[in-house]
Amino acid sequence: MSTDKYNLAIKTFMLEPEALTDEQIDVFKGVDHQLAKRAANKRSECQTKAAQARHRAAMGQQPVKASTVEQMADSVVDHITLALVVPRQRIKVLEDLNATLQQQVRTCAIGSWNSRRSG
Repeated sequence: MSTDKYNLAIKTFMLEPEALTDEQIDVFKGVDHQLAKRAANKRSECQTKAAQARHRAAMGQQPVKASTVEQMADSVVDHITLALVVPRQRIKVLEDLNATLQQQVRTCAIGSWNSRRSG
């Protein structure tokens, strides 16, 4: 994954989520599945809202006012999701390392037990 692609995907996610491409969401999948899920859901939600706004405009109706509180909460969730990417990656690395160490301990314990039985 290229850093440029990731940075562009983040910029699109934060500024124009409805314009996120499948490729950009795949970039997120390579980094963090929760970020990819959030991006896909946000893209879908924004595309739905845009379609509803276009429909209202075509029907001559007034646009629906977006709640400032809702927008702020959504932005906070986006920032938290992004902030947790690195800690989740670190946890994954540590879990993998722990599994490897547990396997090595089991292998050593079995070898030790077998050598005591045969000795």
